[in-house]
Amino acid sequence: MSNICWMAFVANNSSNDLLVSKSSNRLNWSDSTQIGQASKDAPSLSVFNNELWVAFVNNSSNDLLVSKSSDGISWSANTQIGQESKYAPSLTVFNNQLWVAFVANNSSNDLLVSKSSDGISWSANTQIGQESKYAPSLTVFNNQLWVAFVANNSSNDLLVSKSSDGISWSANTQIGQASKCAPSLTVFNNELWVAFVVNNDTNDLLVSKSSNGLNWSANTQIGQASKYAPSLAVFNNELWVAFVANNDTNDLLVSKSSDGISWSANIQIGQASKYAPSLTVFNNQLLVAFVANNSSNDLLVSKSSDGISWSANKQVGQESKYAPSLCIKNQ
Repeated sequence: MSNICWMAFVANNSSNDLLVSKSSNRLNWSDSTQIGQASKDAPSLSVFNNELWVAFVNNSSNDLLVSKSSDGISWSANTQIGQESKYAPSLTVFNNQLWVAFVANNSSNDLLVSKSSDGISWSANTQIGQESKYAPSLTVFNNQLWVAFVANNSSNDLLVSKSSDGISWSANTQIGQASKCAPSLTVFNNELWVAFVVNNDTNDLLVSKSSNGLNWSANTQIGQASKYAPSLAVFNNELWVAFVANNDTNDLLVSKSSDGISWSANIQIGQASKYAPSLTVFNNQLLVAFVANNSSNDLLVSKSSDGISWSANKQVGQESKYAPSLCIKNQ
């Protein structure tokens, strides 16, 4: 069984067509495949029941939609989740169901989830009882569903909430930090980690951790500053963060840590990115996807077997209007 890396993105033209491309080796990418949908914001890609699923926001109504494919080539018509979202959604799989977290498309900015056992029939939205200023980040930790988000007020407090069933949600837990952009949430060394951009003019890149999601460490300075939301991944038993330099170069950088406390100096990937990157692990290598920092909006990838030495960028042969989404599917 081989691994295939899939990338979902939004066409860089007035159509906002939602497209996918795939690669089995990170070097050669397929022509784009039309999903037959259009998206107003960055998509979220996941694997559920051995099929690729993409969640996205409709280009005119802000309807929240999903589409699926067993091979990445032939895609279903969109399925209405029956909800509307103001920002990009976040997909994950929990308790053998597909879950989507999103921000209500009204002045409340309510944070909501919906679930489906087959991706076709979706539950009514479940109120998490929170409000979010930016797109949320959803993950599974200690057999519970967790969502990280930014408070919908002037504090920009970074918060998490959890649920053992996705229906009944805890009150928010203050991480004790404030964030300027959407956070990135992952699990590393049996702890929950969040990376974020501090809510001040320094744009410092910070992480915080928790062994139970309730008691959070003070922030740890990565020693970097980021212009956009970061992306976290675990590779070779280390925590990695990819981000865009907070200066006019828009350099694409990574930093790593074996414990999340002591971080390496930034490592130049040798690329520049217009938007937030997407970081994942594919075939024992670290892979980053990003949008070229020029008028072309070319969609590019770069890879590394150690995170230190990076390949030249590889043209996917596509252009993207927003940040891409990566996922790995066995085939």
